[in-house]
Amino acid sequence: MPLDRGPRPQNDLHDARAHVFVLLPGFCMISLAGALEVLGARNDLLGYRAARWSLHALDGGPVTSACGLRMDVAGPLPCATGAACIVVAGGDDAGTAGLDGLDRLKPWLRRAAASGQRIAALHSGSHCLALAGLLRNRRATVHWQQRNAFRRTFPDVDLRPVSYTMHDGVMTASGGTTAIDLFLHLTELDHGPEIARNLAARLDYHPARTYHETSPDMMASRDPVPNATVARAVGMMAGHPGSPPDTATIAAALGISVRQLERLFRRHLGQSPRRFHIRLRLDEVRELEHAERQ
Repeated sequence: MPLDRGPRPQNDLHDARAHVFVLLPGFCMISLAGALEVLGARNDLLGYRAARWSLHALDGGPVTSACGLRMDVAGPLPCATGAACIVVAGGDDAGTAGLDGLDRLKPWLRRAAASGQRIAALHSGSHCLALAGLLRNRRATVHWQQRNAFRRTFPDVDLRPVSYTMHDGVMTASGGTTAIDLFLHLTELDHGPEIARNLAARLDYHPARTYHETSPDMMASRDPVPNATVARAVGMMAGHPGSPPDTATIAAALGISVRQLERLFRRHLGQSPRRFHIRLRLDEVRELEHAERQ
């Protein structure tokens, strides 16, 4: 008989296994589903309820995801002292400043952080954590389409072009399937690397990213960088898409020759460093256009 993987009742969240998900309007369904599937599969793998969860909304009512699916929730923000993790799940809409219920969410998040609870954000949920002051002088990430607007709005956040970040118990995932990567990493921290590997295999998921790698969005092809040296070069370019270091400077920083760097780019990315930089700049333009539409 399969293990009962059901959610945690709303009135029983004072539990070190409880995961409290706060759904923002237009949240990314794949991020939420990815995180929940990791938790549920972890329970199945371990043979006991290592994690419980419940879904909540700022107004306590149903929330519609970015794909149009309407989700029922357990209710409004609960008293979740002692919960394992608070997760704010957002989506493509970064306009959280005027969000109804934000004035309740910010102090609620600050109290949870002050009590030592893990706080996580998926996709645009990072904006809520920043508005609550939880990302000040901390590493964070956000979806690539929201990165420029986020950097302008929150200059005191150490924004990184990575899939997910962890800093002093505050975690952010950039969106989409990166939630799976984050929760697999949390599984490794809580239960060890063997359990995390077995869990990924059970999900038939093959992580292409690690905590220290640049995220796929920093490549114009959106594919993981297959070579560590090329990944470092891409990270240097991505940090300054408008005026990145020239090829000679990047090669010197990596301790290789310009010719060797060009060979690595052509072998692993099928293009020269210069052409790759041009595609990065085009991505930057698209990102700015998206921010303007938001």
